[in-house]
Formats: sequence, C-alpha cells, structure tokens
Amino acid sequence: MQCLGGPARPASHTQPGLTGIFGFPVEQGAHIALQAAADFCAAHPASPVREIRFTLIDERTVSIFRTAFERHMGGGGGVNGLNGFNG
Repeated sequence: MQCLGGPARPASHTQPGLTGIFGFPVEQGAHIALQAAADFCAAHPASPVREIRFTLIDERTVSIFRTAFERHMGGGGGVNGLNGFNG
C-alpha cells in the first residue's frame, strides 16, 4: 500500500471488496482482505490512516465480511488492528 505513505497522507482508505470475482471464494477473500488490513495497521502504527473501508456489492457479501470480521475480533474489543464494522 505504497499510496498510503505518500505525500497526501490520507486518514482513510476505501478498498473494493473484490471477493467472488472469477470464482474466488468470498469467505476466503474476506479473510485475506481483513487480515491484510489488520497486518497493515499493526505494521504501521504511526500511519495517519485511521479508517479502512471495504466496498461490498450485495447483502450476502456484507454478511460474509461481517462474520469474518467477528472472527477476527475474537468476540471482544479491537483485535489485530480491527475495531469496528458498519455495514
């Protein structure tokens, strides 16, 4: 995510949830996307990015991302750089 450390220094980033495209399993894609966001947050705590949004195309995908997000959360507060779901 080179663009996130550039001169503009954005406070948020929106990422299309490109899961399910070309037959890639949505469940696996959701896990990968959320883990990548968590890894970025953990590796770059001084980053100005405070919000990462995934743009999802339908209710099924939102539901799958919500479930994957809850797994990442471990049933508690913010875990692994993830601390909210609004969808």
